[in-house]
Amino acid sequence: MSEQPQVYHRRAAADEWVDVVDGFKDKVRFIYAEEPADLHLINYHRPQASWTHGRAFGPTLEVRWSHRRDGQVDLLLLTEGEPCPQGWESTPVAEDEGPLDVDMAEESTVLLVGTHRRHLASSHRKAGQDVPHEWIETRIPRPLVYPLPETPEPARWVQLRVKVYRAAGRPVLTRMLDVEGTSDVKEL
Repeated sequence: MSEQPQVYHRRAAADEWVDVVDGFKDKVRFIYAEEPADLHLINYHRPQASWTHGRAFGPTLEVRWSHRRDGQVDLLLLTEGEPCPQGWESTPVAEDEGPLDVDMAEESTVLLVGTHRRHLASSHRKAGQDVPHEWIETRIPRPLVYPLPETPEPARWVQLRVKVYRAAGRPVLTRMLDVEGTSDVKEL
């Protein structure tokens, strides 16, 4: 274990949460965001107010947001070794409890769904050499686009590099670090 995992919380008004998240733009590379009709996993850009839940993440931290019924937005900051930013506080487990006592963070990977079109079996109707930079999962009715650079030999699969935060040995949170391609089953 390198540095102590830290979890901070902040509540923001509906008209300020985007600015709070965007304040970390120099430390994040990607966004995973949800809105009523779609999901996004993209390179970082200023969040859209319509994104009801999401995560902006990079190698050193992740900022999560979740809209509340009262119109405010809960923000969660996960990091190791970063000092507590002004306006944030250690995260309580529940209203009547103390801070979440995360005592360990370990790296892992999560395989995302889909196989790059170039790596599909030749009999698959969406296979081919001159194809868009997309991954196909037959149970999802549209191609998947992940924020990986286009290369002559694209990665067969896409995975998230994550840190699993543990309290008393049990996983309690997963922080996203990076999006990367892999073609080697041994990496999985």
